[in-house]
Amino acid sequence: GSSDGEALDSAGIMREHTYRIDVDGIVWFGDEWYEDPVVYRAFFDNLTRTSDGRLHADCLGERCWIEPEDAPFVVQGIDIAGDGSRATLVLTGGIEETLDPATLEVGRDSVLYAKVKTGAFRARFTRKAYYELARHIAPKNGAFVLELGGKAWAIAGAPPP
Repeated sequence: GSSDGEALDSAGIMREHTYRIDVDGIVWFGDEWYEDPVVYRAFFDNLTRTSDGRLHADCLGERCWIEPEDAPFVVQGIDIAGDGSRATLVLTGGIEETLDPATLEVGRDSVLYAKVKTGAFRARFTRKAYYELARHIAPKNGAFVLELGGKAWAIAGAPPP
């Protein structure tokens, strides 16, 4: 390798690999899938979008191109604070991030999404995570809203109730 710790091939070029993330949030490399939370944390911590919109994470000195079938992150579960004031998204790999309710939106096929990493990337809700959050969603003033901590956030793209 080089002095800065990057994994270089014999021509001195950083090695590159392509990983796929399916709609359930599973990371695939060819026909192999990964369940190690370390892989998910590395991708979450290092994910970057190129100027042409492609996604990559530089991990262990290698360029890992990320090709999500839908969103690069998937919400597997929701933890609602005991006082109901906030919700924490539990992403694949056990990664936790506080939900920003203002970023909730309904996409095609009625799939729920939120933004993560300070709004930089979309996270797709699994059906299980959606149902966990739905207990706090109600129709109000002709829209569906998420109610947390005495506040209500309209969900973008949701059809009228």
